[in-house]
This record gives sequence, structure tokens and C-alpha cells, in this order.
Amino acid sequence: QGEKVLTVCYHGTNFSAARSILKTGCRDDTWFAKYPVDARAFGGPVIFIVSFPKDVWDELDRNNPEDAPCWQFHLRAPLPSNRILAVYGLPAPTTLCQA
Repeated sequence: QGEKVLTVCYHGTNFSAARSILKTGCRDDTWFAKYPVDARAFGGPVIFIVSFPKDVWDELDRNNPEDAPCWQFHLRAPLPSNRILAVYGLPAPTTLCQA
């Protein structure tokens, strides 16, 4: 078997939960998104960048009943903190002009 191809996914959360994730990793029942803006919108301002095997997304895209690529997935097992590649704060989107 060759090496698995990795991809990055994003998890958004609040500052309190972020401290816990840095210590212990993500628990089961955690959601991840393909894009940081989605992680921010549905999770919170602290964004974790996490590595996953690319086949996670490929499998979800193949099995999506709506025949459209998935933008998020649900983790069914704990994820250790050593899978976290980076963490940063993403401010809320701002309106540049008003109609």
C-alpha cells in the first residue's frame, strides 16, 4: 500500500472549547468543513486546521444523496490533538458597503 493522500479540513469553535481541543483533541460527534468560512459560520471564531485522508471527502461526495459535493462531515470517533496542523482566530465577516 502507498501513502494516503491527506487533505485539510476546518473546525470552528469558541475560545473556551478551543483550549480543551488543544489539550485533548476533538471528541466524537465533531463537525468539520471543507472551507474555513463555513467552519466560522457554523462553529465559531477559532478555526482548527486538521489533516484527514483525502478519501474521507471522496467517499462522502460519492454517497451524497443530493448528488452534490459535501461541504461538511461528522466525525464518529475522537481525533487526537496531533492531527491539528494549525489554529487561528477568524473575525466575523464585515459589510464593506451598505445598500
